[in-house]
Amino acid sequence: LLTSDSLDQQPDDNSLSWEFEITDSVYAKEFDPTIAIEPIANNDFEYGNVFFIPNGNDHFATSVTFGIANADDKLARQQLNIRIYKFSADQNEDGFLNETDDDLKEIGVGTYELNGTEKRLSNGIITVPIVNTNSFEGPVRLEDKFYYLVTVQNISNISAPTKMHASQSLDYLAMWFRQDSLGSPRYAGVEKINEDFDLFSLGFETVPLIRLNISSSTTSVSESERQPIVSISPNPTADFFEVRSDWMNITKVELYDASAKLIRNWDRPFGQIFDISDLPKGGYFLKIFGERGWIGEQLIIMK
Repeated sequence: LLTSDSLDQQPDDNSLSWEFEITDSVYAKEFDPTIAIEPIANNDFEYGNVFFIPNGNDHFATSVTFGIANADDKLARQQLNIRIYKFSADQNEDGFLNETDDDLKEIGVGTYELNGTEKRLSNGIITVPIVNTNSFEGPVRLEDKFYYLVTVQNISNISAPTKMHASQSLDYLAMWFRQDSLGSPRYAGVEKINEDFDLFSLGFETVPLIRLNISSSTTSVSESERQPIVSISPNPTADFFEVRSDWMNITKVELYDASAKLIRNWDRPFGQIFDISDLPKGGYFLKIFGERGWIGEQLIIMK
């Protein structure tokens, strides 16, 4: 709580209060999403957040959490690229970051393919493990007193637009004033314009939901944090399908028709070929259950 006892014409505004959270494992600039953002011109974008890490030695970036506001079945199979860059400062203070002027160096990468169920299962908030750009092993070692730019890139391969979760709930006006009136560099939400990252394009109050998760050990993102990767093949199909998963112990598979009616139920289906040769063509929904819950996938039957 800040207070002032100076006399002025409006004494009611002489106090200012706020709250914040302290964590040793997550760098974030918002608490929850309040809006969705997307580019005006086209559906290709790269949004990011800049974080300054004063004590980075002996710490590692393990994963990145981000939010896709409309991650439903229309976005299934859309590919997203996640990147971590390291830099010292906006050297020429032009409000843009690039490799030539600012020694911007990519140090970490990750990828994620939307499956169309993220909005329903986790409100579109996704955590993706990060690996080192050079070795393709994780996690990524950090250093003291560097800025880290964490971005999510969408290069559209489908017709539906991709919208990112963002927030306008926190007041960053003081940072805007510091840059505008005092000439100090501003490091906040970022949007890539042509080949440069623009530090001003998102305004002073819009923050994309992009968080950097760190650890003091070399262990990468835990199995409990990581999103399960489940694939259905063939899909579309006519007579049968298989379910494959990278880590989830599958205990049950349920099949629903377009009216959400349960029409098939398979228990303990490990290694099983699922016969659906008697079903009519159309769109179906699969619930794949594991030891930590369930994930949904669409199934298309074509005859």
